[in-house]
Formats: sequence, structure tokens, C-alpha cells
Amino acid sequence: MAEPFKISNTRLFQIVDQLKREGNLPRDFIAIIDNTGAMKVAGRATQDQVENLVYTVQIEEDGFKV
Repeated sequence: MAEPFKISNTRLFQIVDQLKREGNLPRDFIAIIDNTGAMKVAGRATQDQVENLVYTVQIEEDGFKV
């Protein structure tokens, strides 16, 4: 089982917003981290777009600014 995300929903919102502005996520896309640390997503995004978001969040959690 994967490790739970530790990023705050506030920072996740900022990352999602940045990816939307860059054209890497659709405008109707949203994501949150629930109380178990799982990321929940909604909206029409491709698997590649969601994987890019997860990768970006993992980089952020490892201490690198995105």
C-alpha cells in the first residue's frame, strides 16, 4: 500500500491551480487529501494528467519547490 500524502489541502489547491494555468489540468478538475491521506480527484482528466499531479505532489513532499 502506498504512503499517505502529507501535503496540506491548501498547498494541493495551489499546485492544482498552477497546473491548470499551465494547461496541464482541465479547468473543472479538483483534488483534495482526505483524513486518511488519500488523494481524491474529480473532473475530466486523463490518467497522464492525474499521474503528473501525483508526481508533482510527491516532489513537493520530498522538499523540492515546484
